[in-house]
Amino acid sequence: MITLIGLGNTGCKLVTALSQYEQYKTITIDSGKEIKEYKTPEEYENKCPSFKKLFKGVTGEIFVFLSASGNISGASLRILEQLKGNKINVVCIHSDPITLSSVGILQQNLVSNVLQEYTRSGLLENLYLIDNSKIEEIMDDIPLDQYWDKINEVICYVFHTIMCLKRTKPMLESSQKEEGISNIRTFALMDDKGSISKFYNLQHVKNESYFYSYSKERDGKNKNFLKDIKTKMADNEGGTNRTFKIFENYTRDKTTYIEISTHILQYVKVD
Repeated sequence: MITLIGLGNTGCKLVTALSQYEQYKTITIDSGKEIKEYKTPEEYENKCPSFKKLFKGVTGEIFVFLSASGNISGASLRILEQLKGNKINVVCIHSDPITLSSVGILQQNLVSNVLQEYTRSGLLENLYLIDNSKIEEIMDDIPLDQYWDKINEVICYVFHTIMCLKRTKPMLESSQKEEGISNIRTFALMDDKGSISKFYNLQHVKNESYFYSYSKERDGKNKNFLKDIKTKMADNEGGTNRTFKIFENYTRDKTTYIEISTHILQYVKVD
């Protein structure tokens, strides 16, 4: 079973939403509850308690969800150290800088950079970067009173879908596999017209893994279905390695889900 750990308000909301699925064991750590509330990231780091009891029985694959800009993210490295020995992944949410204070921007950039260094050093299995402003671009008009709920809904749905597809036997798949160790990642969606929307503007992309859906009723008469996919995979402009898996789908959802990865650090400026 995969363990999901939510850190802070955003992380806890995402993990709580994902708790509806039986594939996950969920744990939440929030200010004023599992950890005392402090005013600065430095206090969260220096005063982070032991979560030995909370993490009892946690083994195997772990995903830690957090918002990089929150003060509580200062405790993230201490918490990751307590999880050592497991297959640890982090889903790091980036807020639109326009919505942040100067301190929030600094903290977001600092946490993002440090987590990438952790990933490169092998302390993290994978780091998934997600930019809320990119999610907003994908969606139609969002009611203000549902803004965060709708954005979180998209993140949770796509995360869960890709996690399930990666663990499901496909109808057909390419023999080509991911190249090298590329563990800085993000998600993307491709519509039926071939337009791709990334969840983070990942630079120097090395691998793209496409998860296609096939409906006999919908696609059975399209003689070019597989040919078009192969043509897309052969287009390796910029040296990007592309792989695909095709899954049978009984719904009307034509969305193609994509996982994108690179081995190059996505540095952001820290003043």
